[in-house]
Amino acid sequence: MSHNDEYNDDEWVDDDSPVYRSLSIAAPGQGDQQFGGQFGGNNFAGSVQTYDGDDEAPVYRSLCMAGPLAPPSLGGFQADTAMGVMGSATLSTQSKSVATSTSATAQNFPVQLSGVPISSSFLDPCHVFAVGDPDEIVKQVSLELEAHGVDFVFKSQKGKWKCVGYECGQHVDFRVRLYSCQGTQGFPLEFQRRQGPLLQFNRIYQGIVYKLSQRNFVRDSVCKPAQIVSPPQLALASQDVVEEGVSNLVQMAKSNREDVQHQALITLTKLSPKPEYTSALIKSSEVLETMVSCLDASNHVRRCALTVLSDLCEGEQNQQHIANFLGVTDGSSHGSNTLDHLYAMAAGSKGADMETRRQSCRLLASMTHCCHEAVLAAAKQNQTMIGLVASCDTERDQRLRKYLVEIRDAFKARGAF
Repeated sequence: MSHNDEYNDDEWVDDDSPVYRSLSIAAPGQGDQQFGGQFGGNNFAGSVQTYDGDDEAPVYRSLCMAGPLAPPSLGGFQADTAMGVMGSATLSTQSKSVATSTSATAQNFPVQLSGVPISSSFLDPCHVFAVGDPDEIVKQVSLELEAHGVDFVFKSQKGKWKCVGYECGQHVDFRVRLYSCQGTQGFPLEFQRRQGPLLQFNRIYQGIVYKLSQRNFVRDSVCKPAQIVSPPQLALASQDVVEEGVSNLVQMAKSNREDVQHQALITLTKLSPKPEYTSALIKSSEVLETMVSCLDASNHVRRCALTVLSDLCEGEQNQQHIANFLGVTDGSSHGSNTLDHLYAMAAGSKGADMETRRQSCRLLASMTHCCHEAVLAAAKQNQTMIGLVASCDTERDQRLRKYLVEIRDAFKARGAF
């Protein structure tokens, strides 16, 4: 399970521009009294209550409630209940965190669950009601996130997971939050997409809640997600058409607009694992030059470029070709600089996220098969990389550990480590 720590500054794009949820509750005709006419009174600040702000900017949802609450069938509350007659004092009480009695992680971090703002009617539509011990729910959700290949950080003081999933070059950034139980309906478990493809997020959400349902952690049973049907096989386009398409993508990747660059690189990451496109990509010096230039671009573009290079470096003949192009085999300063750059990203420097680290190590592991001496010589000059390879058995991430072990074994064969 991931540690309860914070993100790198560049890892989570949405943290720089948070999405706010605002809340204002007033009975009809009380607007002037509560807000002092045209918001000129002194009571406005005290009338707004936020629910998501500890160490980061709060997330608000707009709501003006001047009439009957939502009916119970839609998640609302009866008018004669505490929630039906809530005022500002009730809201303040509702927003207080409730700490559970036992820890929910192996690190013994106390889990704190906050109440749902207003009612479950205002949760994101992607939510279920979890049942059971909150600690066990937290553990199981974390296990399911790991099983779906999602990188996450769990924040025990909020009962919140910050998550990112990768599929080819695309990434989806989302949040999962467990709220305190209200009545007998269970613990609201909310999934909220912040950035990335909707379909990719939907597959992760449906897969996780189905597994939770199978393990009796969800109040209402969840149907098995529909099986994705592969599209019909179409005849491959001629080599000329493929090369023309690749050339057009390269021109997009050279754009000075980052969104255009990113879309081009995402498409290339979908082509690079397929043998029918490999020859068109590998023989184009323009493709390789563009991928290398993108290693100094933004995090998402850089990660896609590393993925393409790693995919193309799978075959033995291609490994030698990529290594020669990068200048690794001729001992040039260009090759040394490239290796140092890859080692820095593999170690997590330069704001590299976990997937960037994996792809950097994957590319390095492939090149060690054809040029041990050059890669080893550069590694000996990089103390951070030496320590990373030497301690690879303790690496928690399975994929990253696999590539580090490959590098270590290649080095051991040459008498190093």
